[in-house]
This record gives sequence, C-alpha cells and structure tokens, in this order.
Amino acid sequence: MKYTALILMLTSVISRIFGFIREILMSNYYGTSQIADVVVIALAVPTVIFAFLFSSLNTSFIPAYNNIKINSGSNEAERFTSNLSNVVMVISIALCLLGILFAEPLVFAMASGFSGEKFEITVNFVRIAFIGCTFNSIAAIFSGYLNVKGSYVLPSLRLGVQNVILIIFTLLSVRTNVYMLAIGILVSTIFQNIVIVL
Repeated sequence: MKYTALILMLTSVISRIFGFIREILMSNYYGTSQIADVVVIALAVPTVIFAFLFSSLNTSFIPAYNNIKINSGSNEAERFTSNLSNVVMVISIALCLLGILFAEPLVFAMASGFSGEKFEITVNFVRIAFIGCTFNSIAAIFSGYLNVKGSYVLPSLRLGVQNVILIIFTLLSVRTNVYMLAIGILVSTIFQNIVIVL
C-alpha cells in the first residue's frame, strides 16, 4: 500500500511538472495571442458538453459495480461494465457528431467575442477536439473499473501522458502550423485513455 501511494505521488508530481512545462511553452510561443484563446475554447467546449456524462460516470460506476458484485456475483458485474461501456460509446459518438455538426453555434455561445479568422480557427479546433471525446467517456468507466480492482497507477498516468504529447505538438506547431496544436489535443486525448483501456 505504501509502495502504491509513493508511485501515485511521484506520477502526480511528474505530471504536474510536465503540465507546468507545457504552460511555459504555450506562454512563450503564443502568450496572449488569439491562438492561446482558441486553445482554451477548443478544450472547454467538449468538456462542457460531456461534463454531465463524465461526472455521472465518475460518481456512480464504482457503487453500482460493487452493489451488483455483492448481490449478483462477479460475472454480472463484468457484464454490467461491458454493457455500460457499449451504451456510453453510442451516446458519446452521437454527442461527438452533434458537436462537430453544431461547432459554430457552440463556439458562438461560449466565445461570442470571436470573429473572422479567429472564429473559424476556433470552430476547426473544436471539431478536431470533439473527435477524441469518445475515448474520454470510455476511460471514465475504465478508471473506475481499475480502481475497483485495486489498480490506481494507470489512471494517474493519464495527465502525464497528455502533457508530454501536448508539449511535443506545441513545439511542432511552432515549426509547422498552428493546427498541430489541435491535432495534439486529439492525439493526447486518445493516448492518455489508451493507457487505461490497454
């Protein structure tokens, strides 16, 4: 138990260090430019749309799993996890498609001061960010599942993986194109959740 607590502490500290480095790089290269604003909105819009799904999964999965396991056995609890994952995936895909389709009004609602090129770039960023949200929904279930099984290290690695990938793509965006930032958001979302699912 002490070993696990130590690993969790170390992964948390390392993840925050990488997050700090990411923020420094963003400030250094983009500062208060329109791209910095675009990235904030691109991350915020999908988060707001999926917030109700994430919060309900995070708070209800573990008690529901344990209750089913106690009353009906491990096989039923595993079946419940599988069925829930399928349902959440279908809902997430539907929300992602709606988010991509209605990206313009969503951006307008959350960033009504954006206009012209800044608005168009933000819409494109939001559409790219939405693609990865299905992975977040499934990962919310598997994080709880791993915690039930006594595995806490893998879920704690998510933030570190995300920050490392965002650092790489921030540097790439400086040398290539700002859309590398959007691709970085997508890739980091996918890979931080693959860590859990695998």
